[in-house]
Amino acid sequence: MSTSNLRLFTRFQPPAWQTIELSRLLANVCTDKRRQLASRSLTLDLELTEEISLYGDWQLISQAIGNLIDNAAEASQPGGRVIVSIESDSQSLEIHVQDEGPGIEIDAAQRVCRPFFTTKPGSLGLGLAIVRQVAEAHGGQVRIANSRDAGAHMTLRLPRRQASQAA
Repeated sequence: MSTSNLRLFTRFQPPAWQTIELSRLLANVCTDKRRQLASRSLTLDLELTEEISLYGDWQLISQAIGNLIDNAAEASQPGGRVIVSIESDSQSLEIHVQDEGPGIEIDAAQRVCRPFFTTKPGSLGLGLAIVRQVAEAHGGQVRIANSRDAGAHMTLRLPRRQASQAA
């Protein structure tokens, strides 16, 4: 159970808007998470192909990505790999987190972002609910599906906006 997730969920604040260099944010989150994943014999790969700026809340987006990585790690077996990558166009960007676990059951995929829904013993079921909260606060969305090969593929989609467009 994460007390930071519980605190964030119950005291959610509107975004503190700022320009974010997404590759730097992802590198910071992945550096922190690599230590945790290595202790479980998991590898975390960050695949960046371009520099992208985003207008949003550094802390909230970092928490959301960290929660996606945690979720992917919990679904993975020792020796597995979690992959973080991004895609963008002129309107939006997508942060992808993919694991090599068993995937997600169809009916669970519809409910995993709801508060307190969990399939894990000892979990509050707030990690992905917070990801959804963060996405919606930024005008975005979360998608979760099974990968073509194996595992789950989670996507945090956020609009590309400028400071004048932040609400």
